[in-house]
Amino acid sequence: MSFAEGVQKMPANWWAAFPELRDRRWYSAQLGSRVYTITLDSDASLLSDSMQRRWLVRQVQELPATVDFLIISLHHPPVADIQTHFEVDHNPRPNEIALRDLLSKLGPQMHARMVVSAGHIHNYERHLVGDVVYLVSGGGGAKSYPVERTPDDLYHSDLFPNFNYVKFTLQGDRLMGTMYRVTDPDASVLTVQPKDSFQVMAKSRSGRAAPLR
Repeated sequence: MSFAEGVQKMPANWWAAFPELRDRRWYSAQLGSRVYTITLDSDASLLSDSMQRRWLVRQVQELPATVDFLIISLHHPPVADIQTHFEVDHNPRPNEIALRDLLSKLGPQMHARMVVSAGHIHNYERHLVGDVVYLVSGGGGAKSYPVERTPDDLYHSDLFPNFNYVKFTLQGDRLMGTMYRVTDPDASVLTVQPKDSFQVMAKSRSGRAAPLR
């Protein structure tokens, strides 16, 4: 379990509840030999020459050779459906757009493929920019927001609300992602159903990029 700063109202007991994260506004962890995770603080600068950005670049450059997949999580989304009517103040900000542009430059140089998972928008979206998968999975339980889906959004369902979570499974040379959606939020017993799925193929060991599907 990892926690990304960037929520608007941090609880007073945050550091007491998670003492391991004290003074670590961004951090990384390796899951086995093939998956690496980086958690960023979108309340801190990700702009050129910022401390957090320099740290991120070093992390990417020093990824262990065995890592096939890098999962980056943060609160504010670098990529999302641009809204013109609903929650327009939740559109991607310059801070996170700078991260998107950075990852587009770093991606072709890396031996690992990237998935970026954000929240902030209380719904679900899936986008592909270059060979980087961008998720918005902000349907954890707070009030849901409708979104105007754009053609770039790979999730096409009009179902609402989207209380959801995404499960990742490593299967051979691919990382499988499944979005589970609460079927009926008003039911006395909550159940979930898989409503979106995708796979990210590892790059070949010879350095040739395998296609995303």
